[in-house]
Amino acid sequence: MSHTGITTGCATCHNGSTAKGKSGNHVQTTASCETCHRSTSSFSGASMSHTGITTGCATCHNGSTAKGKSGNHVQTTASCETCHRSTSSFSGASMSHTGITTGCATCHNGSTAKGKTSNHVPTSASCEACHVGTSDFGNTKKPNHALLIGTCKSCHGAKYAGVESKSVTHRKSTAVDCNDSGCHNTNTFDK
Repeated sequence: MSHTGITTGCATCHNGSTAKGKSGNHVQTTASCETCHRSTSSFSGASMSHTGITTGCATCHNGSTAKGKSGNHVQTTASCETCHRSTSSFSGASMSHTGITTGCATCHNGSTAKGKTSNHVPTSASCEACHVGTSDFGNTKKPNHALLIGTCKSCHGAKYAGVESKSVTHRKSTAVDCNDSGCHNTNTFDK
C-alpha cells in the first residue's frame, strides 16, 4: 500500500484488524495517528505536540507510558502543571509555596531543593520556626534560642547578617559567653 499523499485518517485502516494498529506499549491516547506521527514511512521517533495541553500531564508522563519524573525530582504529589509552566522546557519550574506553612525541610534539604546556606545560623529548628514567609527568607522572626546550637557568640559575633553583636558601648567587657557571665538570661536578655 502506498501512503503517498495520505495525511489524515490513518486509524480508518490502522485499527488492528484491517491493518496493524498501535503496539501494546504505545502511549495511551485518543489523538489521531497524524497528531504525533509526521511520516508514513517511519513511525518511530514520533513527536507529541503538547500545544493546548495544560492539565493531566501525569496521565502519560508516569514513567511507563512516557518519561516521568527524574530520579532527582523534588518529592511531591502535586500535579506536573502545578510547578511546570511550559510543555517545551521543563527546567526552571517555579514552585508556588502558597499555603505551605510547615515541612519546608522535606524538600529544602540541600539535595531535593536548595537548603540552608553555608553561613546559616546553626540550628536544629524547622525553617518555619524562624522564617515568616515563603517569598522573602531574609524576613525572620525572633528565634527560639533553646533550639539554637552552640554558644551565644556562635551567632552574636558579627558572623551572620542581621544578627546583633555586642556593641562597642556594651556595659561589661567580658570574654565569657553572654548567658554564662550571669548577665543575660537566654530568653529575655533583659539585663
